[in-house]
Amino acid sequence: MTPPETDNSKQVDHTRVRVVPIMTKRCPYCSTILALSEKVCPGCKNKIGDPDKEGIAKIPGRWKSYVYFLIAFAIAAGYFYWAFFLK
Repeated sequence: MTPPETDNSKQVDHTRVRVVPIMTKRCPYCSTILALSEKVCPGCKNKIGDPDKEGIAKIPGRWKSYVYFLIAFAIAAGYFYWAFFLK
């Protein structure tokens, strides 16, 4: 048995991908559509970053929270060392 003949004109080239540039971004907090240049959402007043590949704005890093946590942890560790290990 031989395989049936295929018509090459009906085959689709799936290797080509159309890339569409992102023109807007969406707020990750309230889903408001924003311009690419906006850094603060007018709907919820939160800071937003650049869009990801789906067009949703990234949440900026919360480095201040990490710094405050490290300071609080160091103070707590110093207190426990002073209260329980220095006799």
